[in-house]
Amino acid sequence: MGRSGALVNARRTTTMPKGNYNRADWNTATWSKLVQEYEARLTMLQRKLENDLNERETAQVRGRIAEVRRLLALPEEIYVVEVQAGEY
Repeated sequence: MGRSGALVNARRTTTMPKGNYNRADWNTATWSKLVQEYEARLTMLQRKLENDLNERETAQVRGRIAEVRRLLALPEEIYVVEVQAGEY
């Protein structure tokens, strides 16, 4: 089957780059500003979904929402990794 305009049912997995983050990295003024920006973007994208979008546009907006949520969840993911590492 070709991709002639049809929406392909494929799921992409996005992984965030692994870095040497620690809890102190998330307690900065810069991170607080980024959180505010990304939360505003998340709200805007969620409102955009309420509009009449075609399948492709809906998929694109949902992908952007997933990426923003992933970025906002980074501190929790790092904390979980730290706790799990301490258990071993």
